[in-house]
Amino acid sequence: MKQSLSFMDSTARHRCLSTVDRLVLERGELDPLEFLLAIGCLDYADYREWRHRRRRELQSALTIPVEEVTAALAHAQAYAAEQHLSIELCPPTAWDQDQGPLSIGPSKTLAELCSQRLVRPGDRRQGDLFQDSARTVALEALHRALAEHRFDAARTALERLSELPGTQGFVEDYHRLIRAAGPCSTPPAERLRELEEDLVPLAVRTLGARARDYVAPLWADLAGRLQGRLFTPSLPNLHASYAHAQAHAWNKVAVAIEAELDARAHPLLLVRLAEAYARQFRREAARRLWTRLCWEHPQKAAQTLARAPGDEGIAQRWREFISADMELPPEDFPAWLLIADLAQRSHVPPALAPDTHTGRAYTAVYQLVTTDGEMPARAALHGLRPDLLKIFLDRRRAAYDAARRFRIATG
Repeated sequence: MKQSLSFMDSTARHRCLSTVDRLVLERGELDPLEFLLAIGCLDYADYREWRHRRRRELQSALTIPVEEVTAALAHAQAYAAEQHLSIELCPPTAWDQDQGPLSIGPSKTLAELCSQRLVRPGDRRQGDLFQDSARTVALEALHRALAEHRFDAARTALERLSELPGTQGFVEDYHRLIRAAGPCSTPPAERLRELEEDLVPLAVRTLGARARDYVAPLWADLAGRLQGRLFTPSLPNLHASYAHAQAHAWNKVAVAIEAELDARAHPLLLVRLAEAYARQFRREAARRLWTRLCWEHPQKAAQTLARAPGDEGIAQRWREFISADMELPPEDFPAWLLIADLAQRSHVPPALAPDTHTGRAYTAVYQLVTTDGEMPARAALHGLRPDLLKIFLDRRRAAYDAARRFRIATG
């Protein structure tokens, strides 16, 4: 079942526009497919399968309804156009030797939107000044071929590049990238070190924004070799979930962790799984894991939730929580969320709370907020945690005062 982007939600719209700003800053353009990847509408592993013609169409890989995808993409492109970026037609092509056309799917609207990118006219004019530069052309062809793992084309482009003056200083770097993508028999631990310390930094330095496309298959290969290996706290990155995460294959991250019989005992696995769920728009599942992290591993929660990877909504709520006048321990974040965020009430029912004082307080807060502050619920919470009752009453009073001021101001 596809998740919902809730595009009409103001938070989703803000995220959409901030993503446009980031992509234009990083790439100098708004590429529609990069936008869909950035906001989580596509799993990167599925995207690569489509680019290599191992998936017939892109639309079937969307993680949210196509109507919401087209609404978000149209809104993003309109926003980019307002910043004086102009439309350039760019029908997507395959990452193979013939680089032929690819099918987006049955939605004509999605196909049209995915076939146009928005670019800065000034950047294109500047590019035209170097149109005849053999070095620029060779580098562009080489970078694209490496990103798409078309290594015959990469060798040809590198040959042309090496014949040009002033290129010998960095040609060897590209040879290293080509060699590193070949069949690998290096032990997994050594390959992990090589990727983290050598190949990924080298790819970022030489390929820039295209580094992700080059290194993803290398990470995916390592993940396959680590499949079935149990998580070891002393070697936390030597696990398939970590390699899949580096390849942006969030569905496979979830599968690798869900296969662990004792995942609950490892807070780092809970964090990775929560991120994977959040990036797949499985908000309820992600919220339940963040809550469990607070109850079972509060120290890890305190270290993690300020950034809550993949879940800016939770990160923002955590920052509100720790900046509040009344200091509370991480274990109380779920109960505070019941008061501050309606989603907590539907995502994390009290049946999931532990049989501890913290869990009983959570249940009491749940009763309070779902009965709209009835007196018996107030009395029950006061007997357990009067500080949480005070937070509820203070926020309620502040909301009432704000509504009253608004009514007076608007007559």
